[in-house]
Amino acid sequence: MSRRVKTIVSGLPLAFLAAALMSAPLQAREITDMYGRKVTVPDKITRVYTISPSVMLMLYSIDPDLMVGIPRALQEEQKPFFKKSFQDLPALGGSSGEGLNLNQELLLKVKPDVLIVWGDDGSYNQKTAASFERLGIPVVAVEADSVEQYADTFDFLGKLLGREKRAGELSGYARKTLAEVKAAVAKIPASKRVTVYNTRTGGLTSACQESHHARMIPLAGGVNPVPCVSKVFTGMEKMNIEQVLLINPEVILTLDAAFAQDVYRDARWAGIRAVKSKRVYLAPRVPVNWFDGPPSHMGLLGLQWLTNRLYPQAYPKDIEKEAAAFVKLFFQIDVPREELRKIIGK
Repeated sequence: MSRRVKTIVSGLPLAFLAAALMSAPLQAREITDMYGRKVTVPDKITRVYTISPSVMLMLYSIDPDLMVGIPRALQEEQKPFFKKSFQDLPALGGSSGEGLNLNQELLLKVKPDVLIVWGDDGSYNQKTAASFERLGIPVVAVEADSVEQYADTFDFLGKLLGREKRAGELSGYARKTLAEVKAAVAKIPASKRVTVYNTRTGGLTSACQESHHARMIPLAGGVNPVPCVSKVFTGMEKMNIEQVLLINPEVILTLDAAFAQDVYRDARWAGIRAVKSKRVYLAPRVPVNWFDGPPSHMGLLGLQWLTNRLYPQAYPKDIEKEAAAFVKLFFQIDVPREELRKIIGK
């Protein structure tokens, strides 16, 4: 697995260093994180911070009361899904993305027992770990690249945080979901698998076959028709309408609501199979995008949604009912089906 390097920590004032070291725990244990590093952490962890929005969601599902801050403030449409006490936590910044510069001074003020990073998002490397550990903050790296990893990551976090039972409920859901989707997809012949063009802004950006932005397409039984290698970790590849016409996908999956609405009125797209058959799907994005951006365990629900959209007969899932069960389990709230219907759309 690749390890992209992005240094997010440099020298810190000695006063902060001294204060952090003085608060180091007296009792500790050694664990091995998900990247094989030996890390000394407190016996009992009660204060946690993560610089990754993806890991933040996992921690919230396990126990939101452990968090001492969030990477960024929640958007209005997200707030109904989160506890008020969680919404009020300070936004300390994080590893990557707009507005995520880490506020080192505030981080030291909230004094987390452990800092958890997503190992493959560019936020984790030895220099970063060493910088925080000099402050007396242990750094633990976890895997959160794709839905296939989330079960193991929930189990790891449950053991680390002393929340094994709760984490086991979440990992159990993840394993059950993947097994069900895999069984359904396995019955679909290769000749019957549909091509899925994944796009964002204006329909003329797309994720390559090997991009982490498109990992869910083959899991749902789709075929990504954009055979390129991503030039950057976080971005999408530029396309033109001639390329899309040549690909002529059977399904278009988009994160752009305006494009999803306008594409049926745009003459340039009229001849494409997905448009002619009315198979342009807008990925749900509340409380967090179900498909991508950022990748998260919402993808477990998104995978079911996408598989059902691609193969409704092979995978006849009631997505509204499943969404209600998912939100109840992972966010511990009840959401009326009419609200979920608005989120899911057509």
